[in-house]
Amino acid sequence: MKRRLMQILAFALCMSLFLTCQVLADNTEDGVMPLWDNVGGIFCEILYREDGLGILRGSVSSRFEGTEIYARLTLYRTHWLLGDTLLNYWTAAGYDAVDFTETFWPEDEQKYKLVLEVTTIYNGHEETLTFTDVETYQESP
Repeated sequence: MKRRLMQILAFALCMSLFLTCQVLADNTEDGVMPLWDNVGGIFCEILYREDGLGILRGSVSSRFEGTEIYARLTLYRTHWLLGDTLLNYWTAAGYDAVDFTETFWPEDEQKYKLVLEVTTIYNGHEETLTFTDVETYQESP
């Protein structure tokens, strides 16, 4: 009887420990988004319209009001042999949120890389993040 009671208590203790260990995450389209110190959400993406215009989007928002945000959005043309070629970059700074929407004219069969580099500062704590999106442009037939 005493042994059975100890088994039940051990099981209850294990279950309570298991249930208190939670992973803090948000559901996103691509899976699980990590929990950062200052940043609430961040993304960058390359989109192509039917007329061939390339659209570059980047966004970062803070978790806390009054967070300083410094961001740089950089566009590269990539090549497997020659590496990355810088095409253009944009910078922005603000409080709580920074958004980019830029355009460019891509060339057929070229691969482009978009890099969003962000530094946030809140209450003396600095956090730096980098996000990347790589897309190949294909002209429609």
